[in-house]
Amino acid sequence: MIFSLVREDTRCDSDSCIAHDLYVSFKGDDNVWSDPINMGFNINSVDDEFSPFIAGDDKTLYFSSDRTDGYGGTDIYITRRLDDTWLTWTTPRNLGPDINTKFNEQDYSIAASGDVVYYVSDLNGFGSTDIYRLHLPEAFRPTATAIVSGKVMDISTKQPVQAKIQYENLETGKIIGEAISNPSTGDYTIALPSGSNYGFIANALGFYPISENLDLIKLSEYKEIQKDLNLAPIKKGEIIRLNNLFFNFGKSNIRKESESELNRLFSLLQNSPNMKIEVSGHTDNIGNESSNISLSLDRATAIKEFLVTKGIQVGRISVKGYGKSKPIAGNDTDEGRQKNRRVEFVILSE
Repeated sequence: MIFSLVREDTRCDSDSCIAHDLYVSFKGDDNVWSDPINMGFNINSVDDEFSPFIAGDDKTLYFSSDRTDGYGGTDIYITRRLDDTWLTWTTPRNLGPDINTKFNEQDYSIAASGDVVYYVSDLNGFGSTDIYRLHLPEAFRPTATAIVSGKVMDISTKQPVQAKIQYENLETGKIIGEAISNPSTGDYTIALPSGSNYGFIANALGFYPISENLDLIKLSEYKEIQKDLNLAPIKKGEIIRLNNLFFNFGKSNIRKESESELNRLFSLLQNSPNMKIEVSGHTDNIGNESSNISLSLDRATAIKEFLVTKGIQVGRISVKGYGKSKPIAGNDTDEGRQKNRRVEFVILSE
């Protein structure tokens, strides 16, 4: 969280000044916010810095300041985050005369697409301050962002579910944000900046966490993506797909990006000591039948070995390799074949 305040460590040019600086605070695992940290002299001047707005890319910060290099009054500036400390930023740039005037410009907000901005100014308008809309030049836009939205539903009853949706960097396993779905409609929306592979996971009491993934490494422009999340209740006979499992082509070695997904399955088994499951591997129809059965079994076995290594009893997990025999989609398209290449588990007993 970034905000503006006056404190004893605020940058000033005299003992009596009351200039505002920008500060950052971090939310801990216990949902308690850290003490505010001054964001440093690269952003904060001896004048006022206020009205911060962080774009959907989580890197591009806009704020207002009355520093002396502006066009008069308060101007809007842009800076970009350089590391994960949130204390190292590029030198702020004035957004220029298309936005800033000799009057006061502040309270900046940007559309999810990154190309349209809204701000407040007391330039000659209809009252003391008015809201303005402007097409933002390319140089001042945030990096490309994907807006992911959809509904969280009970896969059995088709009713909406209020769930906590966390999104993570699959390469590091780091949780980078969360959202809550609407309890009446199941609707959720999250923003994911370009440049990473992401997993996002919906959690609700009584349901197994459902996960999805998106590769946004090469995303170059704003994109809207629809993803419904169907939660399966934790009960005997329920078949649950493990979406965020990754294998190299034709291999059964579990890639590092899969660990978060497997740790969720481990937590379920650890917290339900009487539960037994069957892990099953499936393929598309490419290749010969014996190779597909062998590969699907090897992948299911790799999941079992991961769980056993972490302490789950061998007898609680059985494995099957079904090859191409149980498709859930047609094999005549890339999308259908991708759906058929999967690992699932079924709850045999609770």
